[in-house]
Formats: sequence, structure tokens, C-alpha cells
Amino acid sequence: MNDIEEAIAILLAVGGPLLITFYLIRNWFALKRRKLELELAAPEAAAPAARPAVDTDRLEARVRVLEQIVTDRGAQTAQAIEALRELEPPAAAPAPARLER
Repeated sequence: MNDIEEAIAILLAVGGPLLITFYLIRNWFALKRRKLELELAAPEAAAPAARPAVDTDRLEARVRVLEQIVTDRGAQTAQAIEALRELEPPAAAPAPARLER
């Protein structure tokens, strides 16, 4: 072999594994970064899931009062209506997103 062929053989023998190693390390760091991003985003994603439980409890309390109003035909009906009015008003629902055409 002449000198150029030997240099190319050495370059391929050393450079090929180096390129593969660089590629694997770069992908490993990208995977670690993505995992970290998902871990940091997890509490933000879980927060909306916890909120409906609070809304559900409040709505169940309102339904109980309504059930008492419907089943009670006595003088307590007016008091129950007033108790229902004293409960905090429901939060306004977010406006639906508009789709772009």
C-alpha cells in the first residue's frame, strides 16, 4: 500500500468509531434532556387533574341542597333556597378555543 492508502485506512479505522461514539453520546444527552423536561412538566400537567376534584366536591354539595329542596315540601324550602344562594357562584368556564380555517 502506498502512503495515501494507509492514511485513508487509518482515518477510517479511527474516525469511524469516533463518529459512532459521538453520535451515541449526543443521542444519550438528548434523551436525558427530554426526560428532565418531562419530569419538570409533570407537576404542571397534574395540576389540572387535581382541580376537578375540588369542583366535584362543591357540585356534590350543591346537588345535596337541591335534593333537599326537591324532597322537602315544608317551610324549610325557603331557607334551603337561601342557603343555596349563599354558596359561592360557579367559576366561569373558559371560552372554547376557536379553530382556524
